[in-house]
Amino acid sequence: MSVPFKTASLHKIHSGKFGAAFIVRVTWGVEPRPCVQSLAYGLLHVYLSPPPEERDLNDRLIRCLSRVLGLDPEQIEIVDETPISKGKVVVFYDISSEALEERVRQFLGLT
Repeated sequence: MSVPFKTASLHKIHSGKFGAAFIVRVTWGVEPRPCVQSLAYGLLHVYLSPPPEERDLNDRLIRCLSRVLGLDPEQIEIVDETPISKGKVVVFYDISSEALEERVRQFLGLT
C-alpha cells in the first residue's frame, strides 16, 4: 500500500466535549483501494466514486469513514463544508482524539 506523507502527524485532530474532529478532503472520481490516504498536516484524503444522486455524497463519505475506522455511522457527522477546497469538518462522537488518531494510524499502517 502506497501512502503519501507516511510520517505526517495527525496533530490536527481536535478533542471536544463529546468526541473528536478533523478535516477530511474528498476527491470524487475513481475510488482506489484503500479509499483513505493521509495528507500532510493531519488531514485525511478520501477518494470516492460519485454516487448517482448529489444528496448521497455525504452519506457515501460517512459510510467510508465508518468502515475504515470501525465506527458506527451514527457516530460520524459532517458539520461544515468548504466547496472550493473540498474540505469537510467531520466530528466523531464518543471517541477521544487519541483513540481516533490510533485507528487512523492503524488503517494507514503507521503503527
